[in-house]
Amino acid sequence: MLTLNVLSIMADKGIKNPYQYLVKSGFTYFTAYRLLNNRVANISYKHLEQLCIVLHCTIDELFAWSPPENMQNANTHPLQKLIPQQNKTNIIDDLKQLPLDKINEIRKFINQIK
Repeated sequence: MLTLNVLSIMADKGIKNPYQYLVKSGFTYFTAYRLLNNRVANISYKHLEQLCIVLHCTIDELFAWSPPENMQNANTHPLQKLIPQQNKTNIIDDLKQLPLDKINEIRKFINQIK
């Protein structure tokens, strides 16, 4: 089953108030609620593009996939890459625990890959 991964992306990016963030980014209150509570039966290309723009991500990053229990060869299916990682920690919390010299190393690395 495909589901939206919006809350997880926002947590990874350190967005503290996802609902307010989406509304300030141009989503209606109703749409923001539906997106954040995974109450979306269908989604327009316009909203997909808008999410990708405001979250600075790609469309495939917006989705998570849970294979059906009875699916054969689920582990070789291309959708496998959309299965969420287990034990994923919040990177912001991880950074807060690092000493300054390590944070500076990370900053240099980020500047290199930009």
